[in-house]
Amino acid sequence: MFETGLTELSTADLLASAAEQRAEANRREASLLEHA
Repeated sequence: MFETGLTELSTADLLASAAEQRAEANRREASLLEHA
């Protein structure tokens, strides 16, 4: 999402990045459950 380091992000951008990472992790975990 962002090409700069996390320490250079604004608070809003850092939270957006964290939310995006969590959503991706949720998708991967759901996929693992489907495979089980």
